[in-house]
Amino acid sequence: MENLDWESIYLLPRICTLSTKLRNFQFKFLHRRIGTNSFLFTIKISESNLCCFRQTAQETLLHLFWECPITESFWNNVQQCFLSVDLIPASQVLTLCQCIRLKGEKSALLLSHCLLLGRFYIYSCK
Repeated sequence: MENLDWESIYLLPRICTLSTKLRNFQFKFLHRRIGTNSFLFTIKISESNLCCFRQTAQETLLHLFWECPITESFWNNVQQCFLSVDLIPASQVLTLCQCIRLKGEKSALLLSHCLLLGRFYIYSCK
């Protein structure tokens, strides 16, 4: 994750959505302030630090939004949907940096908005 354009990363939610809820979520996400079970267990709010979906691994931000098999299946389905409507090229595979929107073009606002909604959906299902 070298050479990240942090200014555009932080400005992208303001450009791609008017929803205060989504902007707030992205701000917390970028500052790693999303309440995962790992953190909640550490401060004794949660009874377990395990993933809320599968209960097999520790729930960190990376696990919750990328590594969990449930999340991985979700991103694969999103990718298939994007391919079916030609939102991404057929040769492109969604990567971690794209799904959490650390890399991308400002011109791809629809894609940015969809990926932001995807992250918010994962968190809402938690």
